[in-house]
Amino acid sequence: MNAKFLLPLLLLLSISAVVISSHGQGLEEMATQSRQDDTTVYTVVEKAPGDKESMFQFIQSASKYPVSPKKGSMVQIRLLIEKDGSISRVQVSYTDPNTNDDLVREALRIAKTMPNWIPGSQDGRPLRILTIFPIRFVKSGK
Repeated sequence: MNAKFLLPLLLLLSISAVVISSHGQGLEEMATQSRQDDTTVYTVVEKAPGDKESMFQFIQSASKYPVSPKKGSMVQIRLLIEKDGSISRVQVSYTDPNTNDDLVREALRIAKTMPNWIPGSQDGRPLRILTIFPIRFVKSGK
C-alpha cells in the first residue's frame, strides 16, 4: 500500500480505539452510578439485616411496657432498612385484635428510636431491605 493512504488509515484506527475505550469507561461509570442510585427494595437477600437479638434487647430496654419474645399482644412493625443501616418508612403492618392504641403508639415510638441496623446485603453489596418484626407486649401485673 501507498504510505499516503496508510497514515490516514492509522490515524482513523487510533481515533476509533480512543472513542471505543472512552465509551467503555462511560458504560462502567454508568453501571456504578446506577448501583449507587438503586432504590429497589428487597425482602429476601443473601445476608439478612442486623442482629435481631440485639434489636430485641433494644426493644425490651426502650419499651415503657413489658415485652416478651413469645407471648403477649402483638404489634407487627414494618420498616425499611436503608443501605447505610438507617431506618425509614416505619408503619404498623398488623395488630392483634386485643391490642390497644397505647401499645400501637409505643411500638411505633420504639421503632422510630432504634439505632441503625447492619444493612442486609447481596454479594457483599448493601441493599435496601423491607423487614417486618413483631413486638409482643405482656400485660403487667399492676
